Amino acid sequence: MSEDVVEPSPTAPPKVIAIDGPAGSGKSTVGKALARRLGLEYLDTGAMYRGVTFAVLRRGLDPADADTGASLARDIDIEVGSDTLVVDGVDATVDIRGPEVTRGEHRGRQRRGPLGDGPPST
Repeated sequence: MSEDVVEPSPTAPPKVIAIDGPAGSGKSTVGKALARRLGLEYLDTGAMYRGVTFAVLRRGLDPADADTGASLARDIDIEVGSDTLVVDGVDATVDIRGPEVTRGEHRGRQRRGPLGDGPPST
């Protein structure tokens, strides 16, 4: 298998590829490899969700409260690097993968659904 990289055209509209699946299924691994192969940037939106949960927990708020989380998401500063995530100037790279944020994220998704925009599907 060749590792050819496709060079993006400067005049072409941006390409967005979304990969969905259950936790631990390899979405990030596949996404990073695909982005590299296609010459695209990689954005870990799962890390962004976790960054919001990190901010909610740092403020002592309930991650299951969708309104609070949505409001806070508009006000916090999230910087996503290739392997880092900074929330309001605090490096959260390790914490967003830790048990406290994982539990908080799970509680939030149970309440608001997987996309944060309604009740969970059954």
